[in-house]
Amino acid sequence: MPPLREDLVKKPLLVLALSLLAATPALAQINLAWRNCIAITTGTASAQANINYACDGSGNVTGPYRIVASFIAPPNVTQFVGTEFDIEISTASPILPDFWRHGVGECRELSYNSPGNFTGLGNTTTCRNPFIGANTLGGFSYTSGSPTAGKATAHHEFGRDTPTALIAGQQYMSHVIIFDTYRDVDDQGSGVCPGCSIPACITVTRLTVQQLTPLPSYLLTNADIRKSVTWQGGTPGCAGATPTRNHTWGAIKAIYR
Repeated sequence: MPPLREDLVKKPLLVLALSLLAATPALAQINLAWRNCIAITTGTASAQANINYACDGSGNVTGPYRIVASFIAPPNVTQFVGTEFDIEISTASPILPDFWRHGVGECRELSYNSPGNFTGLGNTTTCRNPFIGANTLGGFSYTSGSPTAGKATAHHEFGRDTPTALIAGQQYMSHVIIFDTYRDVDDQGSGVCPGCSIPACITVTRLTVQQLTPLPSYLLTNADIRKSVTWQGGTPGCAGATPTRNHTWGAIKAIYR
C-alpha cells in the first residue's frame, strides 16, 4: 500500500483545559453520504447511501472511499469557525471486527483518516464548502469497543482561522472522512483484518456548528435526509445509534487564542 498523504494521516487531538461551550439545540439537520455531499445526486461521483464491496483487494487499486458529512445551517450563524461531530459505527457482530478497528496500534490504524480533502465535492448552490478562503485545522480520535463491544465511536473537529457568515437553510459540508480497504485480503503480505464482509452502519450522532464566543453554537442531532450510511447493506435499526456526550471544543478553538 503506498504511503498515505501527510495531510490525510491521523493526528491525535490536542487535549486542552478549555471550558465546555454550551450549544443551543437547533432545528437544522444533519446529512451523511458516501462519495459526495448528499445533495449531489447525478454524475459519476454522486452521493451513495450504501457501499457493497467484494472484499477482494480491488479497493486498494481504485482508491479510498470518502464519507461526507453535511448540515443545514441554522439562522444567525454570523461568525462560523468550524464544526465538531461524533460518529458511531455498529456492525452485525457482537464483537467489533478487526476490519473496523482503527484505533492507535489496532489492525487498521491508518485506514480511517480525517479531515480529508474537499476537492471535487459539493457545489456552489446545493452544498457549499464553508472552509474556502481560510487556513484550516482538524483532527479526530477513534475508540473501538465503545459504547459496546460491537461498536466504535469517533470524535471529529475541523475549523477555520477566520470567521465567516453562513446562509440560513443552506447546506454546507462539515467534514470528509477517508476510508480505505487496506488488509481486507493479504495481497501485500501484511496480513488480513477480518470482517470486511460483515454489514455495518455509520451514523452521525451529534454535530455542533461552532461560532466565536459569545455568539451561540448550535447542536444538531436529527437527520435531514439521512444521517447514516451503510457498508455491505448495513444492520437492522441502523439509525438507532447511541447519543454521545458533549465534548470540549478544544484543538480547534486554540486557533483563536
